[in-house]
Amino acid sequence: MKFKAIIALVLCGMMMTACAGKATEQQIENTDNVVTEVSTVTIESNETSSNVTGAFEEGTEYSIEQNSSDIYYSFNPHVDVPLIHDSYGDDAWNSFYDLCDAVRDGDDGFACADEDTFRLCLDMMRAFFPGAYPYIDLNNSYFSDGIGYIVYLIPKNEVVEKEREFEQEVENILRECVTKDYTDVEKCFALYDYIARNYGIDWEEDDVVTGKAEFSEDHKSEDVGIRKGIMTRSGVCAEFSGVYTYLLLQCGVDAMTYGANGHRWSYVRINGNEYHIDPTWGTTKNHTANLTYFMMTDAERKANIKKRIFPLKFRYKYFNNCMSYSAVDERFQVLRGGTFLSMDTENKVVYYELGGETCEYHYDA
Repeated sequence: MKFKAIIALVLCGMMMTACAGKATEQQIENTDNVVTEVSTVTIESNETSSNVTGAFEEGTEYSIEQNSSDIYYSFNPHVDVPLIHDSYGDDAWNSFYDLCDAVRDGDDGFACADEDTFRLCLDMMRAFFPGAYPYIDLNNSYFSDGIGYIVYLIPKNEVVEKEREFEQEVENILRECVTKDYTDVEKCFALYDYIARNYGIDWEEDDVVTGKAEFSEDHKSEDVGIRKGIMTRSGVCAEFSGVYTYLLLQCGVDAMTYGANGHRWSYVRINGNEYHIDPTWGTTKNHTANLTYFMMTDAERKANIKKRIFPLKFRYKYFNNCMSYSAVDERFQVLRGGTFLSMDTENKVVYYELGGETCEYHYDA
């Protein structure tokens, strides 16, 4: 006898509990206020064994609950960047993480080895802890006797609140775009498409028309950089590349920012290969993702930028040039000229439009 049952497992530590009632695709909260995902699984079987029919009665429905932390990424205040980590060393990164924790708590200081490390940590905030960066007084913050003292531009409680708002928005974006079962390649595709669909260039409209583009007044405000990009979905190349890189770091992709005179973009390392990704040039007027600027080699980037390219470094004279970078893998070149349409993560296929036709790109990781 063929039968169909919808089953559900409640994951709570090491225990499983059956839940009565019909399952729906929705979010619920458990008694600890932890958001869980409810999904349904359909099982079909031709088995007539009493063991099977006894376990799942025909017509009976069950639901599956799974803690959302198993599915989605939570905000990580301590992002790591293997591409440049060793260039500064563990001590510098640990001091930087102490700075991040201090700002999140509204503290006035954090343990730090010396003046140089202190200044490096403040500089690193703009790329790796950008939510509070606009509200730190970089000129008047100071180092003394093993402590880095933080001076805030606005009341500390307001900085803490603004940081929380920023962190929540980062989580919202990640929930919309990726899940923990995405591969790094899939995360790059998904967030590249997200930037193209949702972000706008922050130029004065008249200046764009006349070709004399200048920053808008909003861009000149203190709330600029990655924070501005996350909160307003607008900016220029600094925001586009900064946001893209930061979101990749938040979901575990090794990424940093590259630049040339007057332009910035992202650089990633995936499965041992390195690539240039330019989310600014990849955003079309129709808010579709142009794959010409996705996963580029060094040769491709140099050909279309026509300037010397270099990794973005923090406090250059303290940077240990022990790292080398080389983007030579050409497996994504077939996408050039194409426009991203959709992605099938189950079958590892990206659909894109090229020359008026829908094409398939099959990836293996």
